[in-house]
Amino acid sequence: MWTFLGPRPAGWWVRRRLHEVAVHRADVAITVGGEFTLEPNVAADGISEFLERIAVQAGSGGTPLPLEDDDTLHLHATDPGLLEAGEWTVRRDERGVTWSHRHGKGAVALRGGATELLLAMVRRLSVADTGIELLGDAGVWQKWLDRTPL
Repeated sequence: MWTFLGPRPAGWWVRRRLHEVAVHRADVAITVGGEFTLEPNVAADGISEFLERIAVQAGSGGTPLPLEDDDTLHLHATDPGLLEAGEWTVRRDERGVTWSHRHGKGAVALRGGATELLLAMVRRLSVADTGIELLGDAGVWQKWLDRTPL
């Protein structure tokens, strides 16, 4: 089936809509000062889905890649039970941006709940407004935010 990332199974759109609605629910909650909750496994999958889109789209149209040559980004969701699904290591290589669920050392690492990590990745909350622990080079994180689409 057609998607803006190229052909994908029809279920891709269901997943895309799930994460789109979840983020917009967060927008509403943040706007009215309400509480926002999301199952950690759904938030973790939202991070993976976001990274899948970045891996395909990064650098398109001549835009700079979100990571420099030696930069790496590591995300670690602290929610119980996520195991490998709660780890993301993002790197730049000759093909562009790649990621895996493997644990790895990053130039910058972010540790926190999957929902907070997702909301920071999509710029709904800044790291400073969450319980996320940022370790390492904060400039790499800021560059990532500056160079990735919403």
